[in-house]
Amino acid sequence: KIIFNFGASPFAFDLDAFIDKELAEERAKISQQEIPRGAALAIVRQYLVHAGFANTLKKLDASAPPSGSNGAGPDDGGIASGTGNEGAASSS
Repeated sequence: KIIFNFGASPFAFDLDAFIDKELAEERAKISQQEIPRGAALAIVRQYLVHAGFANTLKKLDASAPPSGSNGAGPDDGGIASGTGNEGAASSS
């Protein structure tokens, strides 16, 4: 025998509690992850390029350490333009 419950009586499974528990566990795992500063800057830069925040990207580039210090400065191998050629200029 199959009984359908379209909300007329309380559900046996607490979906809201299940979702809250899963989200809390996922957030705890994410919070425990460590991301190097250079990687975090690269992720932020990629987002700014993707979302079209050119002025914010320029400010970030102006405030970021040089690329030699952590690899995520303004000269990051083309993340801003997507070409990968910006870091390839001759330095002789």
